[in-house]
Amino acid sequence: MLEQNDNPNLDLLRALAVSMVLVFHLLRYYGISSVHGTSLAYLGLGGVLFFFVHTSLVLMFSLERLQKRYQSLHLYLAFLTRRVFRIYPLSVFAVLLIVILRLPLGGLAKGSFQAISVTPLGVLSNLFLVQNITNTQSVLGPLWSLPFEMQMYVLLPLLFWWSLKARSAWPLFVLWILSAALAWVDIHFGHMPDLVRYIPCFLPGVIAYKLGAGCLPRLPSYLWPIFLAAVLTGLLYMGRMEAGWFVCLLIGVAIPQFKLLGAGRLRATAKVLAKYSYGIYLGHYFCMWLAFSKMHGRSWELQWIILLVTLTLVPIVLFQVIEEPMINKGGRLVDILFRQRNVASGATLEPQVP
Repeated sequence: MLEQNDNPNLDLLRALAVSMVLVFHLLRYYGISSVHGTSLAYLGLGGVLFFFVHTSLVLMFSLERLQKRYQSLHLYLAFLTRRVFRIYPLSVFAVLLIVILRLPLGGLAKGSFQAISVTPLGVLSNLFLVQNITNTQSVLGPLWSLPFEMQMYVLLPLLFWWSLKARSAWPLFVLWILSAALAWVDIHFGHMPDLVRYIPCFLPGVIAYKLGAGCLPRLPSYLWPIFLAAVLTGLLYMGRMEAGWFVCLLIGVAIPQFKLLGAGRLRATAKVLAKYSYGIYLGHYFCMWLAFSKMHGRSWELQWIILLVTLTLVPIVLFQVIEEPMINKGGRLVDILFRQRNVASGATLEPQVP
């Protein structure tokens, strides 16, 4: 049965996702857009899509735990409150830092970073992560994906309840087909919210959750990294958004089929990268800008030393100072807001899991 607790396979998926984004931006800075004739355009986007699969699956587990403490509307509000405390503190910090210091981190081209000029409304849009709704550019390049995550959070509890009531995963597969068809229409004809294009990337996480409830993994664990490398290669080769949807579906279906990775360097490294992945995702632009732009003209050895040191330290500091404390505060706030009412209603209370 698929479980989240200390799941090295999910850690590897998340670690691969953030590594893909980082490597893509490093290659883009150096003007490398293809390797042996294969475009790298979907390396960074593919990393984000892998994130979406991982996120939706992990949040199914989170909803499963929360359901033991809260019911109905309380579960929905508790889930959203915890998500707000997980995502917003670090993103708000990054946006304010960029706006106050006027850092040019909105875009990345060969050998340079580009500033984004936004109105006060644009700043608010970045702070509240609604850039796709207000049609505003992100002041930090990687920030573009977070609005889609926040908007999917509104739907995930509904998908969770539906998955519990469904007798099998087939209704979710049908929903994925319909969402992919709708997304295809949006790509070719437009006039739909941008979120539509990414729903086929979130749904596979829900499918993985449903399949994993009654599936015993049979495939050997050493094939899991090989499988991820294979689907990534296929995505890069095809280089289409439609391919990204199918790759995400393949990952969702495959997750419950593989046995867990054993102890070793790969497992340990993936666990560390997964733990600090959010800080890496939002922080690597800052590290690259400091190493390459501020140190422009210095030796490449010094630039890379600064990059590696900051890429190591910045995510750790961000996690210890901002992420973890705010995750804990969110958990405590949810407990204060809803615990008394759930006690009165007889709901079972269990130890809080961040």
